[in-house]
Amino acid sequence: MTRRELAAAVVLCRPLTEVSMKMRSGAPSEVVDDGESHAVWAGVVPVVTGWRAPSASPLTADGTEVPASVRRR
Repeated sequence: MTRRELAAAVVLCRPLTEVSMKMRSGAPSEVVDDGESHAVWAGVVPVVTGWRAPSASPLTADGTEVPASVRRR
């Protein structure tokens, strides 16, 4: 990672006062009209113990090379 990339990186750290956890693979399955409040954040926080293969954005042009700083991980 270059100094410029490091300076542009942001890490968000929030204290957790209440948490529920479910082991799963893939995105959560939710129904829009299920009667639950959608005013709070819901999603997936992946927890891994190592590096996985880089995954390009769907908007990245085909054939775009993965930078060396990313391949080294």
